[in-house]
Amino acid sequence: MKTLVKHLRNPLLLVLSSLCVLGNLYASYLTYEMPKADTTLQAEGPAPELVAFTDSIRQRLATLPSEQERLDSLYKWVNDYKDLDPLISLELALLGQQQSQEMSDREWEMEFDFQIARNYTNLAKYDSALVVYDKIINDAKESGDQADQALAFNRKGFVMANQGNYAEAVQSYLEGLDLYEALQDQTGVAESFISLSDMLGYLGRYEEGVSYAKRALLLFEQQKDTANMLHAYQSIADNYLGTEDYKDALIYIEKALKLAEAADLSPLETASLLNSKGNVLKWLERYDESLEAYKKSNQICTELNHPGGMSATLANIADIYRRQGDYQNALPYQEKSYALTIEYGFNMNILENIDNLSTIHRELGDFEKALKYREQLQMMKDSIVSVEKDQIARELTTKYETEKKETQISLQEQQLAQKSKIQNLTFGAVALLAGLLFALFYNFRKNKRITAQLGVKNQENELLLKEIHHRVKNNLQTVSSLLSLQSESISDKSAFDAVQESKNRVASMALLHQKLYQGENLAAIEMRDYFETIGSTIIDSFGKKAENIALDIDMSELELDVDTAVPIGLITNELITNSIKHAFPDQEKGQIRITLQPGENGLLKLLIADNGHPTAAEAVSKKDSGFGSLLIQLLTTQLGGTLETSTEHGTSTVIRFPLQQKSAA
Repeated sequence: MKTLVKHLRNPLLLVLSSLCVLGNLYASYLTYEMPKADTTLQAEGPAPELVAFTDSIRQRLATLPSEQERLDSLYKWVNDYKDLDPLISLELALLGQQQSQEMSDREWEMEFDFQIARNYTNLAKYDSALVVYDKIINDAKESGDQADQALAFNRKGFVMANQGNYAEAVQSYLEGLDLYEALQDQTGVAESFISLSDMLGYLGRYEEGVSYAKRALLLFEQQKDTANMLHAYQSIADNYLGTEDYKDALIYIEKALKLAEAADLSPLETASLLNSKGNVLKWLERYDESLEAYKKSNQICTELNHPGGMSATLANIADIYRRQGDYQNALPYQEKSYALTIEYGFNMNILENIDNLSTIHRELGDFEKALKYREQLQMMKDSIVSVEKDQIARELTTKYETEKKETQISLQEQQLAQKSKIQNLTFGAVALLAGLLFALFYNFRKNKRITAQLGVKNQENELLLKEIHHRVKNNLQTVSSLLSLQSESISDKSAFDAVQESKNRVASMALLHQKLYQGENLAAIEMRDYFETIGSTIIDSFGKKAENIALDIDMSELELDVDTAVPIGLITNELITNSIKHAFPDQEKGQIRITLQPGENGLLKLLIADNGHPTAAEAVSKKDSGFGSLLIQLLTTQLGGTLETSTEHGTSTVIRFPLQQKSAA
């Protein structure tokens, strides 16, 4: 949306007059006894009190000296009331739209159209919101305003998702994303990624949802946009709940809450964040804290008269009571949520509400009502059009990538056509140079023979190097096999573990030489692939003890020379082995994360972290002064690096070291 600063003629006068007028208007509005929110929303026309309030506004506007100041004041009041009362905000926006049309001011009309659509959405009047967004899109196309088109498509997708029209919502999100990319609007692109992340989460594609939210987070971090970083953290946390990574979800929701302390959030944003906090605490079985967060969120949504928020938080409160076995308290909250779902057509939640009502009545012994809701659930399943969620999710993730590739192909075709024209124009010049080229032909043939001979020698050298690496790998495997045979005759557990660890160290070096002779670059090793292979190998070597441990390699492809890769491989072997042995007792589920990427001051940063028991790791580190610990310190010194260890949220080890420069032979 465009800024309104350009509309202000006398900003200071306008702010002062607006504050005075708005305060008087709201004071007069509070003297009316408004009907309940649900009856107001169902009314075919505005309530008499609201009509009187609007008339009062018209009278106040008439006292302002110019049409421009009247529109400025109206727009400010629309925003001031959006969280106090969306009905008032809607009426003010409609009045602003009418006056801007009378002035034939298309720019102001667009501003008020967005406010109208937003208020319709907050009031769950989705059909009306879609009509206005379609109007905005058409008007923006006529005026060539791609930014307004993109914003309207994104918000239209949100409305369609709430209606249960997922395929159409996906299409709308993607159209908005295409426009933002054409504009090179990185904030818009990131906001579209957040919308797609939320949609993927609802469709059950949680890992992809996390991926899109992290892509958005990266863009927001580059722009130092802390307000939107908060939304990205929240989206990541919501999707981690779907992957059952509850500890990771807690980490990200705590990051969002920390940012919220310094952010100027709207009441609705605060309610949404509290609801997400409640979700995380619920799955961690911290029910009392979760219930407190849900009730605070519900109170805000009720004060805002926001039906969607009220329905969701009421259902969540009921869910907490149900998990605690308090079905008597759960019932009224679930019934209120279901009533709002039916009244406003929240198709996303209707089946879940009916199923929960049936369960609660069954647990309370009212089998007649339980059966009634169960039958209603079956009827709703039969009558509601089935949406193939997996298909839509696949379309969401592939269509965007496919369209980008098609755009690239089209661009390449244009470049090829341009290149063909250039070639035709230069053909005459090439003909004139034919004589000179013929004279140079002899030298070319001679150079070609020399180049071919050098190529043969290079191939011979490459084959020789590959054979060397192959033999080194075989010799190291022979050593590993000898260690395995030796370990079979060892009864002492400490000695057996020491031999096994030595075997893994030898295997890590053998793997390096294997990667060298199998790869195209004989002088360097691609570390991402190496980490994946060595990590999986070490986890497999522990058998059932490590069967619930997942490996996360979070880095881009990066090549290192052999002199650097060998100590890195040995360090990685030691730290992964230590995590498996001490951080996850009793075959607990966990994750080991490895990253290697450029850091500050030209240093490389190696991070190996687990989300296991930090107390166990601390105990090990205090008593572990043996070969493994000494080896890590010596290898870090060999790299010219520094070693840092943290036990917050598990155990993490960070090694920063400079990229080794090869000396001339």
